[in-house]
Amino acid sequence: MTTGTLRAAYSNNWYLGREEDKKSLDILCTMSRKPFEFGFIIPANLDTFVTVLKSAFSYYNFLKAIADEE
Repeated sequence: MTTGTLRAAYSNNWYLGREEDKKSLDILCTMSRKPFEFGFIIPANLDTFVTVLKSAFSYYNFLKAIADEE
């Protein structure tokens, strides 16, 4: 995703835009080179998302099982 963002930002006619737009695109290009992370530790990607969903579902089932026993 970050490579596509970088490519899309650079592929437009950025050199014809205003200086303010050029600076914004420069920031966008710089930020898109770094992988997105939660809390500067956990990478935000599909694998992380699936892991979080599985954990949340397991925790929900655990709590539901305890509640059903009572």
